[in-house]
Amino acid sequence: MNPIEALPDFNWNEIAEREIKMTGPELLSQSDFAWSVGQVAVCGLIYRTLTSPPWFWFALTTGVTFRDLIDFRRLATLIPKGTTTAISEDFPLAKRFAEFYGFVDTGHAYDGYMIYRRS
Repeated sequence: MNPIEALPDFNWNEIAEREIKMTGPELLSQSDFAWSVGQVAVCGLIYRTLTSPPWFWFALTTGVTFRDLIDFRRLATLIPKGTTTAISEDFPLAKRFAEFYGFVDTGHAYDGYMIYRRS
C-alpha cells in the first residue's frame, strides 16, 4: 500500500476504465488520501465536510482476483465507519470486496450503482 498523487498506468478493467474517464483528473485532486494496493488496485477517500464520513472510491485492474486484494487489510483500518461508496451493479467482484471489508448495502441505488456504507 503506497500513497499516490497520480493514477498509475495499470491495465484497468472495463468498469474502472469507464469510471476513471467519467471522473477525470478531478478524482485525485478531490481526494484527501489516495493509495495504490500493489499493482492491482487504487483507492481513496474524499471528505466532503469536516463532520461527515468520507466517500470511498476504488478502481481494480483487469484479471484482479479477490486474493490479490488481501494487502488491502492494512488499509481497511483507515476507512472510518459510516464511509460510503458506490458499486456498479454489473461488478460482482467489487461487491464482494466491499462486503468483505465491512461495507453493507444501504438498499439505495443510483444510475446503475448500489450505495454501500461501512458499518
